[in-house]
Amino acid sequence: MLCQLTLAWQYAESHKRILVINARRFHFKDPLSRYFTTEFKDIFLHPGEDLLRHFDNLETYPPDLRGQCRHPPRKPMNPFSPPARSLSIDLSQAYQEDLLVHYAHGGGEFGHEWLRKMRLVPEVALEIAKALAVLGDDYDAVHIRNTDIETKYLPFFREIFLQVRGRKLLVCSDDPVCREAAKKFFVESQVLTVTDIPDTDGVGLHCYAERDVYAANLNMLTDLFALARARRLFITKATGKSKAGEFSGFSFLARCLHNHPEIVDNLFTSLPPEFPFAGSPVPHSD
Repeated sequence: MLCQLTLAWQYAESHKRILVINARRFHFKDPLSRYFTTEFKDIFLHPGEDLLRHFDNLETYPPDLRGQCRHPPRKPMNPFSPPARSLSIDLSQAYQEDLLVHYAHGGGEFGHEWLRKMRLVPEVALEIAKALAVLGDDYDAVHIRNTDIETKYLPFFREIFLQVRGRKLLVCSDDPVCREAAKKFFVESQVLTVTDIPDTDGVGLHCYAERDVYAANLNMLTDLFALARARRLFITKATGKSKAGEFSGFSFLARCLHNHPEIVDNLFTSLPPEFPFAGSPVPHSD
């Protein structure tokens, strides 16, 4: 999501357009404005109903989406589904239409750049900071994705066991079995968690329907920034059929933020000055 937002912002900036984000159409399922704010005047983090109704009257590209801004059709994500009409624009082209609709998938190495433009809203910053305060400023962290993307995590645990011995170790995973296994395996570390991720029975958190959306997103952001602030961050590639040999997007984003602690610090600038939340530690190599 952040990669596509970065691409859309770069396009809007170069073509002198305003970027309006309807995050309810993403797996985020909630307006970005509940969590973030920005000083950029040409970025709207949540379109109201009046604005969406206005959009329905504008010349639109793709043209068959005119009048459908409030309820645009979803693009099938199943590769075996019949080909769907494009719901996105060619970011290398200029368009004459007043309204451009871009709904696309795909990641990369630049999603963290979007967060440079954002700040957490005060109540979200405070909730996350309270959760992170229990970790202190000197801990290691490991992230394991093991639902829709599978990981053979026990061999990975063996690889890092000696490196984290005697350390506080934050374990973040979408798999509760993996989290419990980590507590039993790292017997010479102080294993910690900062969120209560539900058991989704193997469904990826971004597709899990039975959830409180706000609480789920808050947990996701808490884990993300907790991983980013670790002294050392350990991530591993997937080993299952899906994404085998690749890092999960969440792991990759955490590592990018770990390497750019100034982004995380800036996100929390709305915290009240009396709240004892220290800046990110200087990251070490993974």
